Amino acid sequence: MSFFLAILCFLAAPQVKPDAIKLKGNIDDKKSSVKVVLNDCLDYKADKWEECLKERLNLLKYEISKSKSVKKGGLTQLILTLKNMKVVRNVYIRGNWPIFESEIMRRVVLRPGTSLPSGKKAQIELFDTQINRVEDYLIREGYFDSKIDIRIKKNGKSHLVDLIVALDKGPSYKLGKLTIKGNKHLSDQKIESFFRHKIFIYEKPFYKQQF
Repeated sequence: MSFFLAILCFLAAPQVKPDAIKLKGNIDDKKSSVKVVLNDCLDYKADKWEECLKERLNLLKYEISKSKSVKKGGLTQLILTLKNMKVVRNVYIRGNWPIFESEIMRRVVLRPGTSLPSGKKAQIELFDTQINRVEDYLIREGYFDSKIDIRIKKNGKSHLVDLIVALDKGPSYKLGKLTIKGNKHLSDQKIESFFRHKIFIYEKPFYKQQF
């Protein structure tokens, strides 16, 4: 069962606030320590404890893979099976010269410590958003044929990953003569400055770097 499906099942209907929480699953921290953090949520009101639980699991970088409530001795126990979220360890920019690494990084909101959503569809949507931001920047710089990809590389533990933003910018296009007509509010020089890629012209041949 995916994380989002588990959360939907967990939050689909109002849950009876349990008297205790029991943890299962293979996680990095001691379950007793995590349990102490989560048990505080049981002091919240009946309509707030689930939200508290979800927020704290997100801060701890854990996902719910399975949940069920059981009655024991007149008490309700919530059994949660947890797993580690996928967490970004490093972000690398790779591509053909010039890379503009700092400019690219400014447009990629994923950073070390960021948790990735579970499920292929959610990850694709997240990566598409990052790729579109980088692509828009490169278009403004005159790279209209650029190709961008984000690759996941496992790093040590299965839940720690490196992200590689792979660029193939293609040729740099240069604007020809720029004619401005009908403008009354801004100077022609100001309008010309919006076409930033006009000044980024490179004579050196491009080469493709192996990723």
